[in-house]
Amino acid sequence: MATVTWPAVTATDNSGQAPTVFQSMQSGTTFQEGVYSVNVMATDSMGLSATCNFKVTVKGRQRHEKVDGLVVNPLHARKFVLC
Repeated sequence: MATVTWPAVTATDNSGQAPTVFQSMQSGTTFQEGVYSVNVMATDSMGLSATCNFKVTVKGRQRHEKVDGLVVNPLHARKFVLC
């Protein structure tokens, strides 16, 4: 498991009013090993919306290992922004 964080998702609109932003998963969520898609939708005051998504990858957890005298933690979490 890994707790994954990412910068706040923001959206702007040409009306000057901030759109409402919905995320399918929140920053700070604890994920099991696997690949997850975070879907984001921004909706303005006129009901127009735009969507975006990005992937979060959590790689397998293993015991710490020593490699050339260094302690290696094999738990890796990555996010890919595709928007």
